This record gives sequence, C-alpha cells and structure tokens, in this order.
Amino acid sequence: MSYKEYRLINTPGKKLSSLPQTGGYKSMATPEADISDNGDIQKERKSAEDNFEDPVKHHSPSKDKEEDELLHKLNNHFNDPYTRMCNGRGLGRVPEKLILLLFVWVLCTYQLVLFGNDRAQFADFLERNNVAMKHLLLKDWSQDYETMPYPPSTGIYAIYTIDNLLKHINYTVTNVYNIPTTSVGSFFIRRINGTGGREKPVTLCLYYFETGIYNEDEEKIVAIDTTHKTVCSDIDEQSPPDYGFEPSIADLMRSTDGKLVRLLSVSIDFKLSSIHLNAETGQAIQCYGIHGTVFFDNRQINGQIIVKLKTSVEEVKCSADSTVDAKVEEIMISALVLLFSVLHGLFCLYSWISSIILCKRTKDHYKKKEKGKILSNRACWEIFKLNDLILCLSNIITIVGSVMKLSIDHGIQTNYIISMYDTTGILLGFGCLFTWMSVLHYFAYDHVFGLLFSVMERSAFVVLKFLACISILFTGFVLFAWVVLGPYHIKFASWTSTFQSLLSIMHGDEVYVTFTAIDSDKEIISYINVIFLVIFLAIFTLVTLNIFIAIFNTAYEHQHDNTYKKDHRSDLLKFIGRMETKAFDTDACVSCVKRCCPSMLGCMSFCDETKTIENPTN
Repeated sequence: MSYKEYRLINTPGKKLSSLPQTGGYKSMATPEADISDNGDIQKERKSAEDNFEDPVKHHSPSKDKEEDELLHKLNNHFNDPYTRMCNGRGLGRVPEKLILLLFVWVLCTYQLVLFGNDRAQFADFLERNNVAMKHLLLKDWSQDYETMPYPPSTGIYAIYTIDNLLKHINYTVTNVYNIPTTSVGSFFIRRINGTGGREKPVTLCLYYFETGIYNEDEEKIVAIDTTHKTVCSDIDEQSPPDYGFEPSIADLMRSTDGKLVRLLSVSIDFKLSSIHLNAETGQAIQCYGIHGTVFFDNRQINGQIIVKLKTSVEEVKCSADSTVDAKVEEIMISALVLLFSVLHGLFCLYSWISSIILCKRTKDHYKKKEKGKILSNRACWEIFKLNDLILCLSNIITIVGSVMKLSIDHGIQTNYIISMYDTTGILLGFGCLFTWMSVLHYFAYDHVFGLLFSVMERSAFVVLKFLACISILFTGFVLFAWVVLGPYHIKFASWTSTFQSLLSIMHGDEVYVTFTAIDSDKEIISYINVIFLVIFLAIFTLVTLNIFIAIFNTAYEHQHDNTYKKDHRSDLLKFIGRMETKAFDTDACVSCVKRCCPSMLGCMSFCDETKTIENPTN
C-alpha cells in the first residue's frame, strides 16, 4: 500500500465505498454499487486526494521542524530523569539535579539529626536549670507544681498574706547570695557587668500606683491616683530588712485606715553564671550567663499574688573553650550542606526559568495554531514545575539555617542564644521537610507512588472550598463555647483552649471529660453543654469527616476512570496530541501524553489511557 493510499483510507468521514484496493484505485464495493454510484465514487476519490494535499501545502518543512522541536522539548520536560538520560539526552549524560538533590537530602538529614541532638541537650539543660532555680529560690516550692498544666493536679503557686509575701522576698534574696554554697550545680554569682565594671547581682523593684483612699462608712472611693510608679534598689547581704523602700512593701499592701492596696508587683532580678559540662557524652564545656526574675504578680488585686520565675540565658566564652575543636565534624557537614544547597538551588532556578521560556513558546505556538485562542492557566501550571519552586525555597531556607548553625558551632557569643537555637531549628526543619517532599516527587513517576499526589491535586480546590465553609462554622462554635460555657468549664476558659479542645473533640479526644468537667451547680449551663457537644459532634464528626472521605473517594475514582480523564484533559494535553498526530507517523514518537500526566508538581503519574498512532508502513 502506498502512503497516498494510506492517507486516503484514514481520511475522516469517508465511506467504505471509497476505500482503495492494493493494486490501484478500483472500488471495493459490489458491482451493483459500482453501476449505481460510479459518479459519487469519482467525486469521493477526488475529495480524498484534495484532503491529502492540504497538509502538504499548509505544513511547510520549517513549520514541521518547529512543531517537532517544540514537541520534543515538551516531551523532555515532562519525562522522568531516567528516560531523559537514556533517550532524550543521550547515554552518558547524568541528571545533575537529581544527583545534587540526593546529596542535599542525605546531608540535610544528617545535619538536622546532629543539630537535633545538640538542641535536645541544650533544652534539657535549660529545663533542669530552671527547675533547680525554683527549688533554690522559691519558698515552699514543691515537685507537684512541675507536672503538666492539664489536667491540673495542684493549685496555682501563689501567696495570700502579707507576712508570706515578705518571707518569700527575703527567702529569694538570701538564697541568691547563698546559691554557690547550697546548690549541687555549678552556679556562681556574677558581679561583673558587660563593660568590666562591678555591680550588685540582685535588684529589687516595686511597681505601685500613687494613692488610693476608701471611705469605709459610705463604702465608696474618695480619691485615687492610678499613676504607676516604679522604684528599684540594688540589694546586697548588708541591706536592711525593709530594703530601704519608703513607703515600705508592708505599707503598700495594707488596706487599713481607709487606704487601698497599691502594690501591683514586686520583681527580684538576679544574675548568675553556670557551666554546662556533660561528662557522659564528652561534649565541650559551655558557659552561660543566667538572667533571672522572680515576679510577684498582684496587678489584678484579687487577694492572690501569683509567683513566677523566668530565666534567660546568654552564652559567654570560657577561658578554656574547646567548642570549635569539638564541633569540627558538624562544621564540615554544615559547609557541605551550604555548598550543595547553593549548587542545587542554581540548577533549580535554571530549570524554573527554562519552564517559563517553554511556557511562553508553547503559548505563542498554541495561539498561532488555534487562531488566537489563549492557552489556559491550568496548562501553564502544568509546564511550571512547582517542585522546582519548592526546591528553590527549600535551598534558601537550608542555606540561612546552615549559616546560623555555623555561627552557633563557632561559639559566637550572643544574648539571644535560645532564640538562635529556635530559629535555626525551624529553618533546618522546614528545609529538610521540603527536601524530603521533593525526593518523593521522583518516586511519584510510578503510578502507585504518584497516586497520593494525583488524588490530592484533583480534590484540592473542592477541599479548600469545603474547608472555608467548615472554618466559618467552626469559629461560630468556638465563640459560643468560650462565651457561654467558658466561665464554668475548665476546657473552655480561654479562646485558645476552646479552639484546641473543640479540635481535639473532633478526633474523639476526651469527649467524656468535656461532658462532665463543668460546674454542676449551674443546671442550665450543664444542659446547654450537653446539647452543644451533641450538635458539635454530629456535625463535625459524623457529617464533616464523611464528606471529606467522599471528596477524596470521588477524586480517587476519577483518577482510575479513563473516560473521565480523557474528557477533562487540559488543552495542553489535547494540543500535544494534535501536534503528534499531524507531525509524526512513526513508532519513534513517544510523548508524555502516552506515559504520564503533567500536573502542578510536574509529571506526577502515569496515564492509564493510551493513544495509538497508525504506522503507514504496515
């Protein structure tokens, strides 16, 4: 069969009577049909020949070459690295981006593990240090106060009498000066400030308002001046019992002779030094300066003074500092992470720019071929590989986090060492998370591995719309529970705790406790609590979660429905298919339409649908 005959057979819309025989253009119809339809056959043959000539006229060699080049670029763009290495780019050409990603993946993970161990030890040191301070400086402190805040096992650590307040203040001041001789840890009093001068390590400050006079006979306030005043005094071992304040602490607290309680708070600031030496792990010696504050809070003047101790830590240089020598391995790992992250980031940026150029070229070609029709945004996002953008962001975050980790490993002194540890941990954690997600992207070229991404992508916009509705409804329930039930329910006492409690109830956490942990004296509130929780559980546990499951089930079914996928293909896939049919008639043409479905994360899954191209040589 000649090529012309092949095109004649495959001309759309032709009758079977126009099919040629192998030896020529004789009709394959019956003799009766030949006699009756001889004129129609000649017209059909002529029309078929004219239709065959049209693509020859309109597809010049330059246009075919342009389409060929664009199709191969799209094919190479959506292919997996292995296919590009073996077919599109020639044997011996390695996928640089994938290899660099593997190095970044391993090094980032190892760096994060090392930093996690250091940070865990540092956090453990701070926690134990803070607990030690409370036992040493707070009178009548008990281990019962060190339990988790929920469910509460003890009351609030507070003071209720003036005598106890004075005893607690004296106890704290005395024990700060005695801490080197009473503590089992390495604590020292700091008497030298940042400029090298000497200073007193303890400062006592009173915070109160000026005047407040109350007429007991008429039970009304006669005069009050709420202007706040702060008075501070440096304290040493020889300071008098009242610490030289006028008015004294006792006078500010007494409500006799028609005077109001004016004391709002008392703070005791102290400065200590501590040495962190872990003989078990052999870690380098670390020296820290501790700035602590014991705060007696009476700002609400409700008969209860809450006592809190807060400490902040800064790193100071030890005389025999060997931190840098002990962290050579971590410094080298951080340097390697920096190097490979920079290189990989440059390759990802280049790939992203190439995607933009390819998208523009495809849009121009599509507009020209489709008579001014513009390529959809969905098609553009299929060309823009979101994975490259995620990798660029991941590399930037990892680079910044590695620089901060290098500064910590080098022992750079700072007053914000805790904040640096927190910030570095956040950056390295997010960088490593994005890297692991990007590695999973390459596994997703397999149909099974890519199923998760495909289902999530197909259901993303529906889920976001559904979440918007649920968020509005959930906020209404939170406000109701906080305002109506909060005064009588420990789990709804604040906006934050209400939000967290209702979110936990959705997953079946402590439902019975939420029903029962309410003041039983308020009968109406108890009934409202039961009705509220039943309605909430019915909506957010039964209805909402089942709708979520139904959304993902629908997306999963669509992912396996070839007819649905064919009907909902993007105009990019349809355009690539039309270019293939027009420009290529050989088995060598194997495009991404056959192998994988482009998505916002790149080529994420294999299509089940197949597209067969007839071979004219058969």
